[in-house]
Amino acid sequence: MSGRKGRYYENEFAKKLKERGWSARVTGFGQAGNDASRTEPDVESEIAGIPFCFEVKFRQSMSSLLWSAVEQAQAAAHTKGGHPAVILRTRRRPHLVVMELDDFLELVKEVQGG
Repeated sequence: MSGRKGRYYENEFAKKLKERGWSARVTGFGQAGNDASRTEPDVESEIAGIPFCFEVKFRQSMSSLLWSAVEQAQAAAHTKGGHPAVILRTRRRPHLVVMELDDFLELVKEVQGG
């Protein structure tokens, strides 16, 4: 991804957080290509009193398997209630949680008591 597109998406993401009343700071290290870019998050935020370090990625395409799993989780959450989340794992790697951003922010808002 070009640095310009990456920076645009980092700012777009930070704006979504700020629109909900949370702090968000684009660090400026994401496109540096040096050691600092590996240890600094793209966006720092504090949401509901919890500090987050976000690595923000934009891709033109992602695996159809991932999107299918997200849609399946959303359908189940719609039917049963709850929050849709996909758990991913490959060999010798830890589990990852994937959620749509709005679902994640809604979940945090509920935890916050709002």
